[in-house]
Amino acid sequence: IATDSDCSSVAAASYSTSVPLVSDLGAMTSANYSVCVKVEDLAANPVAYQKVDLVLDKELPVKVAGSFISDPIITDLYLNSTDADLSIDLTSAIVSSDATNTKEYRLVTPTSTACSDASIAASYSTSIPNSGDTFTDGTQYKVCARITDLAGNTPYYEESSFFTVDRLVPSIGSMTKINDLASDNYINLAESSNNSNLVTAPSVSNNDALEYSIALSSVACSATRTWSTALPKSNDFSAFSDDDYRICARATDLAANPIAYDFIDVTLDKTSASKSSGLDVSSTVLSDGILNSIEDDTPTALATALVTVDAGDTVEYKLLSGHATTCDASGAFQGSMINSDEATVITTDGDYKLCVRMTDAAGNPAVFDDTL
Repeated sequence: IATDSDCSSVAAASYSTSVPLVSDLGAMTSANYSVCVKVEDLAANPVAYQKVDLVLDKELPVKVAGSFISDPIITDLYLNSTDADLSIDLTSAIVSSDATNTKEYRLVTPTSTACSDASIAASYSTSIPNSGDTFTDGTQYKVCARITDLAGNTPYYEESSFFTVDRLVPSIGSMTKINDLASDNYINLAESSNNSNLVTAPSVSNNDALEYSIALSSVACSATRTWSTALPKSNDFSAFSDDDYRICARATDLAANPIAYDFIDVTLDKTSASKSSGLDVSSTVLSDGILNSIEDDTPTALATALVTVDAGDTVEYKLLSGHATTCDASGAFQGSMINSDEATVITTDGDYKLCVRMTDAAGNPAVFDDTL
């Protein structure tokens, strides 16, 4: 066995009458060799040569350091719906120190199966597994890489981290308003001290967490917010200022699939109604403080209407007999200014008081003001 491909130049002492054995290669280094055969006779006729070339390769396949690094798509150990839509390789390519070696890959589940297991040996492929391949949601996988050489040395194997396939996007139903929100979208002063839930939990699916957040209505549910697993309560608003708020619910999963949201808008109004301008009689029949018989027959307003700070507040009126009568919730109020000719209200000569009641949509305590 010689490294020289010209058998005639091999030293005579190197030849042997024994047929070369594979075991003769045991102490030899990896290289290209020729098995030479020399035939000669005693008459010194020309010698005949024959040879068989062979490659001795005892170097095991190895990878180049740093290759076969998991791409970011599975570094979070999940493959989600967004990842699947990208249809990109799950790992970078493995690189061998010998360019003639073959690099192959396959997905493996269960992950307890060794990459070198004989049961999967025939199903390796030169294609790197892709995020858009066929998977079963809820199942763990790993990517196996194999490097083989032409000599049939023991292959080199490496595997990625395990990752879970979860392409099921969370869904969320609708929250239902209860307790202090059951009849309206307001939380008033009294309600803001109640330790009662404002909504029921929505129905959810394909999620790992259900959370809630309260912020100004101008802050979208998908924006940066503070989240909690506790259902929102009325007294969560106790330290807030009057404004429009949004209660958000979100369903999330560990795989970072798209988040599902639901929301309910709420108005916090802890301030009772107040006036921006009061009753004015300067241009009415009561400009002199007296209603006479002529004026009593004229259908004109006793005063200009009171105007509240919040245009949504309700203003109501009633006429009381006697200046000392208390203006309170008793008796019937009406939504329009009382006219001078309303016989059912102004029945006899005497002292009267015009009483105004202001209420707001949030149900804060009524305010009685501007008695005339």
